[in-house]
Amino acid sequence: MKSPMIAGALSLTLGACSNAPAFFADPTSVYVQQPTPLPELSALQAAAAPGGTSHASAESPFAGYQRYGVVEPLDWRRLNAEQAPKQEQH
Repeated sequence: MKSPMIAGALSLTLGACSNAPAFFADPTSVYVQQPTPLPELSALQAAAAPGGTSHASAESPFAGYQRYGVVEPLDWRRLNAEQAPKQEQH
């Protein structure tokens, strides 16, 4: 019973001797937002500058595509009948 009381008293004593207790800290530092630094714009402007590449001569991604008619799947009833194990008739 005495050891928890001694431990509590010791922690309170040591906490009182600290240099900057938390309850005396500046509360505005928590709420004041620091400004975000601006990004380096030279790289962004160089990437967006016209004249680097031209999409005028780009080929269509569907060039050379040929549409084919539907081949599969076959009628599912006939396909099931062909794949089903053969049953002996009694």
